[in-house]
Amino acid sequence: MKIYIFSSKNIDHIHIAESTGMWASGSAFEGKLKQETVAQLFPVGSLCFFWASEKGLTMPFTSTSVPVIGTEISGDESPWEGTWHNPFKLSSLAKPTKFVSADELKTNMPVLVNSGKDARSLLRSQLSPLYGVESVPNKDKTVWFPITQADIDYLFARLM
Repeated sequence: MKIYIFSSKNIDHIHIAESTGMWASGSAFEGKLKQETVAQLFPVGSLCFFWASEKGLTMPFTSTSVPVIGTEISGDESPWEGTWHNPFKLSSLAKPTKFVSADELKTNMPVLVNSGKDARSLLRSQLSPLYGVESVPNKDKTVWFPITQADIDYLFARLM
């Protein structure tokens, strides 16, 4: 199973996504072509989480539409300030009020505990690209390592 992690430097942006049922790539993204490529790879019904840079993993959700590739929203069209790209709809499975920190993940998430690898380096290799990015990172950094049902159960128990 794959999960998708969307990062935000600002927890308020995640609260807005939860209340509006929408997310989009921020202008800080590394180039429009890469945005469009990533958006094309993101399937409807995907299990996703937000990574709040200052707090950790939060708010599980599912995507309910495909990203509208090449679309920019701003002003009255956008719930956020600035210009955003490739918006898509989402359905939140929990509110962004609970968080699982990187330290908690590395000591409690089954795939990390049972990997036989150093959990700290495995977690760092998967999550470090997300710090400071407000949108879907490139394809390899968006899809977290394959996880099991035990991992999903752990995350849902902590976040719901």
